[in-house]
Amino acid sequence: MKKLLASAAIVGMTFASFGAIAQDRTDATVGDLMEQFHTDNTMTEMRTLDENRVTFQGLPEEQQASLLAECEREAEVMADGSSELSDAASPGGALTPAIAAFCEQSAQF
Repeated sequence: MKKLLASAAIVGMTFASFGAIAQDRTDATVGDLMEQFHTDNTMTEMRTLDENRVTFQGLPEEQQASLLAECEREAEVMADGSSELSDAASPGGALTPAIAAFCEQSAQF
């Protein structure tokens, strides 16, 4: 009986931790989301189109919408005649080259 209770407790904790991970992914910022589409921490090198397509399609719809909305904001800034990307996602604009690279690639998803 003790083994059965211990097993049930382990299963319960495992599902609870998966729930916490899923919640963290749902609450991720644009910067957090961008990291998974790049091969390095500096986000200068994109993963392959196929890898990123699978990654994007695996995201919850809310996160997909958030990333695509960021692409739309960047497109609006560029359409307004600005020669630089906006820094809406990241103060100081550190993230904007990563967003631009993602947006170019996401048009093929």
